Amino acid sequence: MKKISMPVEAAASSQISPVNQAFLTIQSATKYTDLSVKTLRRAIANRELKAHTVCRRLLLKVSDIDAWVTRDTMGN
Repeated sequence: MKKISMPVEAAASSQISPVNQAFLTIQSATKYTDLSVKTLRRAIANRELKAHTVCRRLLLKVSDIDAWVTRDTMGN
């Protein structure tokens, strides 16, 4: 049986779906922003940061996180 090799870039891209790139769990968002879970949960509770619940998992959209951090650092 002949084994077919796949280029590294193609193998890596086939494992990462667009959903995984667009959303982060709250734990991943803490690493992404270098903020605490408490800070992110407070922003969600105050409706400053939008969150989505999927299968009992809290997901944050990367673009929403970026906008919130930018808005917060600009003083608005």
